[in-house]
Amino acid sequence: MFNELQELIPNPIFIKSREGNDYRYNYFGSQLLNKGPEMSELFMKGLPYLKQISDPISRNVAIIRSDLLNKTDDYNTFVSYPQYIKLNNKMTPLFTNKLLLDDEKSIAVCYLPEDLGKVGKIFTEIAPEFYLSAEKWQSFQSLTKQEKRIVKLISKGWSNNRIGDYLYISSHTVRTHRKNINKKLRVKSLSQLIRFSLVMDLF
Repeated sequence: MFNELQELIPNPIFIKSREGNDYRYNYFGSQLLNKGPEMSELFMKGLPYLKQISDPISRNVAIIRSDLLNKTDDYNTFVSYPQYIKLNNKMTPLFTNKLLLDDEKSIAVCYLPEDLGKVGKIFTEIAPEFYLSAEKWQSFQSLTKQEKRIVKLISKGWSNNRIGDYLYISSHTVRTHRKNINKKLRVKSLSQLIRFSLVMDLF
């Protein structure tokens, strides 16, 4: 069955038990194994090895989103998350879409920026610092849900007053959020903030 799935899905895939205490992978597609020697080690050693080759903050985000998916028990939805892992001895962004396969297993489809074609090209062009630095992803993940909403509204050209009315908060609170956003993302201009917003929309 796993080989048939790999034929249907051209991107790298892996299949894993839904049980959190099961650290083994049931299946790695050949395309994933070919991404770097670390993938063969990961398949053989399981999740303990993932801790050695992945950025801890993005890994924790992946764990949280995977756990939320398991709790929904919904076979018609999926979760997406970026991770930074070491491939060919270099920290590399890996984007994953995961869905539930059955009562026991989940399946994940993985993408490197070069696997995403035009979208991946846009990603590396509008925000090369994301592509090169795990720290940028960490700062992005540190935003609260409200802050992410405000970033998107700012990128649409909305004023503080309009954002405040829309979110039922004061314009003063919006200004405070904007200061916190700029501090977390380390941005100094509106154009930089818009680039972050574009990346948020892509992934």
